[in-house]
Order: sequence, then structure tokens, then C-alpha cells
Amino acid sequence: MLVFCGIPLFLIELGFGQFSGFGTVTSWRASPMFKGIGFGMMLVSFFVIIYYNVIIAYAFFYLFASYNKFSQNIYRDTLIVALGNCGTSIFAGFVIFSVIGHMAFKLQLPIDKVADQGPGLAFVAYPEAVSLLPAPQLWSILFFFMLITLGLDSQFAMTETVITGLTDEFPKYLMHNKFKFTAFICSICFLLGLLLVTEGGFFWFNLYDWYSAYYGLYFLTIFLCLAITYGYGHFFTYPWRFNKDMKLMLGREPNWYYRINWMLFSPGLLVFITLFSIINYSPITLNKQAYPKWADNLGICMSITVAAVVPLYMVYRAILAHYKGESIKELFKPNEKWGPQDKSVTYHYLYGDRGTKTTYGQEVNDHIPNPYRSPM
Repeated sequence: MLVFCGIPLFLIELGFGQFSGFGTVTSWRASPMFKGIGFGMMLVSFFVIIYYNVIIAYAFFYLFASYNKFSQNIYRDTLIVALGNCGTSIFAGFVIFSVIGHMAFKLQLPIDKVADQGPGLAFVAYPEAVSLLPAPQLWSILFFFMLITLGLDSQFAMTETVITGLTDEFPKYLMHNKFKFTAFICSICFLLGLLLVTEGGFFWFNLYDWYSAYYGLYFLTIFLCLAITYGYGHFFTYPWRFNKDMKLMLGREPNWYYRINWMLFSPGLLVFITLFSIINYSPITLNKQAYPKWADNLGICMSITVAAVVPLYMVYRAILAHYKGESIKELFKPNEKWGPQDKSVTYHYLYGDRGTKTTYGQEVNDHIPNPYRSPM
């Protein structure tokens, strides 16, 4: 998964956000027909900020990358972050399973009875590991302080993803009222989050955790691969426009490894995983007890809502284009506001070296002498 999905998708998201300099929704000026992907990612982020979760939410990367310098080396960043995260997870696995094994030996219980996944690891297994260290009181304070800061960091990032994404998309209405809008979003999330501190809070937490970013995120990622690889600019006629954008930023195009994964392996593997998950679906449980049917249906509706945003938005844009007398094919092309965030290279993006205007970078010349300096 890391080789065929993780690294290629991480690069495509960083590159897309860094090139445009916008958040999750506004980045899809590149291909307005697929803007529903951005709204779907915003919806996932909104679901997740109701509670603390450490999943990788793809909307993050557009926002963070949009603040990078235009020539930031995201090839290097992608490999460092992806491999570093993988290595940290493997190391953490060694630590936690050694502690769980020790606890199972002391309690004479099977390993799966000692601590379940989720909060059980954070509040049972890790504190036990800390108690075995020298000066356990100090390490306990540091550990739980780390949990607090980790939760706050994630909440700040998630909330800023939603707020900045919508502010970029609707600056006329939100830019001058950002404080009020931020207070509104935080208040809504606070009220919804009160469910998690009731007597049945863990029931709701487990439901959110299972459904908020599960099937919906799979569908969004599949649409993302297909939209950027095949739909960006011209529908199935110019699949490598994104490679030209990467060359304009970094001086070279992505190699064959990224291209073949974006076109074939990443979407293919995600489709397989999604179908396999749907075929082998089983109702959610908590402590081996099944949830009521209405709770399962609520969770499924949450996932379907996220996945349905993309096709519904495409239908909306197609109907709107029909009434305006516009060609649907034009909706797959970048609109007039699309272009690199670094205005010093806009001339190259629009004109190449020919001195005649191209269709928003469609024919950017392969031999740009200096992508970081405007010829003007």
C-alpha cells in the first residue's frame, strides 16, 4: 500500500496544493467538473473534527502544501514523510507489542484480551509501558501531556482545513468575516462533540471512528486519481498536464514510477480494496456487542454522503452548463482563474516560449530555460 498508493498519492496531493496555492476546494479550478472531490474532502474533515482522530485526512495536504514555496522540493518531502511515518509505525509496533506481551504473561491472558484497539492502547497498554521505566511519574506526566498536545494539534489542523478551504472558495462572503465564521464552525463542532462526553459517548465515538472516513475516503481517493490523471484539462486526451505543472515547479517531471501508479496501480488497488470491503462488510460492534440497526444505517449514510458529493456535484455542474448553453467538455478544462501561485512563472505557464497564448498551460514548452524566473 505504501509503494503503490501511499507515496504516489502523497506526492500528487502535495504537488496539486503547492502549484495552485489554494485549499482543498479552490484547487479544483483546475477541473471544475471535479470540484465535488474538494467538497467531499471538506465533509470528511468536518466529520473528523467532531472528535479526535489520527487518520490521514487528505484535505490536510492541499492546505499545508498551499503554503509551501513554489519551488519546494516535494519529491524529497514525500519520501521523507512517508518513509519516516512508516518507520515510526514499525518501531511503535515493536514497543507496544512487547509491552502487551509482557502484560499478557503477567495476567495469564491471551494477547487479544489484554487491550483492544483504539483508546485501550492509549490508556491501558502505553501507561503500563511507562510504569516500567525509571522515574515512572515523570514519564507518565510527559506521556499524557503528549496526548493533550497531539489532540490539540490535530484539532487545530483539521479545523483550519475546513475554515481555510471554504474561505478560499467563498472569499466575498467569508474573508471579511473570518472570525465570526471560525466561531460558528467551532461552536457547531463543540455542540456535536457533546455527544461524546455523555454516558454513551464511547458508543458514538466508535461509530464516528468507523464510518466517518472509511468508504467515503476510498471513493474520494479513487476520484482524485482519475480526475487529475485523466480529467485535468481535457477529458482523456491530455493525461500529463500535471507532469508539466510539476516540471514548472521543480525543473523535472515525475518519473515512470509515479506515472504508472497514478494511472493504473493506485486507482486499481483502491477499487479492489473498496469492493473487497463492501463484499466483506460486517456490522459494527463494540466489545463484541452489535450496534442497533439504526446506528449502522446512520453510519452507512455518513459514508454514502461523502462518496455521493462528487457525482452529485458533477450532475449539478452539467445541468448548470446546459442552461447556460456551455459545453460540458469545457468543464473538464481549467477555468480562467487557474494557474501557478508564483506569478513570476505565469508567463511561462500561459505562453511557453512561443509568445502566443496557450490554453492555460496545455502546451507549455518542454524546454523552459528557468522555471523560477519570469522572462519579462
